[in-house]
Amino acid sequence: MNNMCKATRLLGILGVAALVIAVVTPVSANCLPAKTATTFTTGLAYWDLPAGAVVNEASLRGQFWQKGNRAGGNEGTCTPQTCGVGGPWIYFLDGRLNMNLNLGDANVAGCPVGILQTTVQVDSADGKHTYNIAGTVNEAPAGSGQAVDFAYGLLGDQLLAAIPKPTILSSSRAGSVLTLHMGIPDASGGAFGPGASTAIAGYRLVSGNGTGANDPGRTAAAYTLLQQTAGPVADITQAIDCTGVLLPNEKFVGVQIVYSDGVISPTSSTYRVGCDPTLADPKFKIVPKKNVVNSKAKH
Repeated sequence: MNNMCKATRLLGILGVAALVIAVVTPVSANCLPAKTATTFTTGLAYWDLPAGAVVNEASLRGQFWQKGNRAGGNEGTCTPQTCGVGGPWIYFLDGRLNMNLNLGDANVAGCPVGILQTTVQVDSADGKHTYNIAGTVNEAPAGSGQAVDFAYGLLGDQLLAAIPKPTILSSSRAGSVLTLHMGIPDASGGAFGPGASTAIAGYRLVSGNGTGANDPGRTAAAYTLLQQTAGPVADITQAIDCTGVLLPNEKFVGVQIVYSDGVISPTSSTYRVGCDPTLADPKFKIVPKKNVVNSKAKH
């Protein structure tokens, strides 16, 4: 992490009240006076990766908005490197995620009130899956004397979770159509805060076109919606049309989280469908359909 981020974190440790007064200058007519949202207040908190996770820090992205009314205030044109209190609004420091947001920045759209939801995602170093967190926090009451308006630091350390890939239960083929029975695991392990139960509004089962063992990547735009569900599903049926899909071309299925207010996550790690009838993929084992219980994502 660069020296600017380390200096910003040190200032937060020494006293965020002094930091807010000295650094935050309201520049947006939408949020006057400027508000702040941080993972450190009078105490310290971090958003940590699961044990053993290795990520590409350059892939870091995030969104924030007024929960229940995204149009009332959101990240606008902010990037992770902008809209912070004297630096980035979201960044890694020694492998741990920190948030230090200036909601008075001109790139912020509107001015969130009430409950702020923040979602952050980062890809694994090999690019095969994405870790995410979805946190909500109440705005400090007027006159409370709290230096930070949205104090994530008061909620303690939190853990990112992998966006869960679909679980293949069984597969059958009729001509060029493969029928898959899949489970969509629960992703709520990455949600926290007073609005955690509704921070995730649903799941999107998606497909994308790749080459060989290489899927289209983690970006949401590279995939097409197959089905959307309101929650995890133990067994969902989906037909995949493989007409004309021959090696080296291939189809892949994955999951995207639907956060509150319709915000879509990147795509999970995927399963290779095996469209080409001559394809022998030992990693894709066709098994008989069986009864299953709702599976939980493992982090």
